[in-house]
Amino acid sequence: YALRLLNDVALAVSYTGRRAPGFTDCSGVFVSTDGGTSWTDRTHANMHYYTKDLVIDPHDPAQNTWYACVWSGWGGPLNENNLAGGLYRTTNRGQSWARIWQSARVSSITVSPTNPNEAFVTTEMDGLWWTGNLNDPSPTLERIESFPFRQPERAYFDPAVPNRIWVTSFGGGLRMGTIETVVAAVDGWVLL
Repeated sequence: YALRLLNDVALAVSYTGRRAPGFTDCSGVFVSTDGGTSWTDRTHANMHYYTKDLVIDPHDPAQNTWYACVWSGWGGPLNENNLAGGLYRTTNRGQSWARIWQSARVSSITVSPTNPNEAFVTTEMDGLWWTGNLNDPSPTLERIESFPFRQPERAYFDPAVPNRIWVTSFGGGLRMGTIETVVAAVDGWVLL
């Protein structure tokens, strides 16, 4: 689902589950240091069935801090995988992971290019979320109640206008708003 080329030419990928007929134990995060000839599995136990996205923290010059977005369920062991969803962080390129936010189906995270503590997180059923303390061990995420659609897919910070955010969605179009407005729960979204 996600392929990231790191500055040291390593490849980092997340792979979303495969159906045969249910989802199989094959999802996760993998790293290659030889151009994709061989891969090292850097998957947390909770990522085996549905790792949705992998994002490299833009504020870590060594590119050791990554975020993995994971969904619950989808065919894994009932007591384990149905409680696996959330946002995971590693500070050592996947050698160890911590779940920093628990949610059933996290789709993506977008870290602000100007503020290392600010990020937007999208979910499949629970809408758009924001944090202003991403680097805390357990960040506080607040739902953006003003976002009018339950399934945002990805958020983008506008490089030309620092306080503007764009959000794509699955069936709800493309919306634009200012960070101050949407975080304050004011309906400042413009459907494009």
